[in-house]
Amino acid sequence: MRSDEWITPRPLFHRLNREFRFTLDAAATSRTARVRPYISRYSLTRPWRGRVWCNPPYSGGVEAWVRKAAASVREGAEVVVVLVPVDTSTRWWHEVIMRRASEVRFVRGRLSFTNPWHPKSDRSASAHAVVIFRRRRRQAWFAIGTDGKLR
Repeated sequence: MRSDEWITPRPLFHRLNREFRFTLDAAATSRTARVRPYISRYSLTRPWRGRVWCNPPYSGGVEAWVRKAAASVREGAEVVVVLVPVDTSTRWWHEVIMRRASEVRFVRGRLSFTNPWHPKSDRSASAHAVVIFRRRRRQAWFAIGTDGKLR
């Protein structure tokens, strides 16, 4: 069975969590959640509050999740951090990330994700970025390693 449940790589998540101290995982299941409490990865209808982590499912596209992240900050979330595949050919990348994100941290190298249904990690075929939305917008672009360290 092919699953869309992939766990955020531990080194990357822990470094980001030390920085942001997440209070909510906005796209998780009981098997993939890195933060408690978490909201089902299928729910885009609930409010996101506090300091939010989001590694959305990629199979349906990430546009709705990125738009929700930007909207959540406008609606009161302190910060929303989203792990997304880099796809600068899409309209949403330019309309949402380029216009509304506070920071984009491009991951140098390929991330290895773990699927809770399979014991082996799987190296991603795409490049990734950590996109940060904050109330106060200042644009910054960085390169980071797969462990989350600035490069």
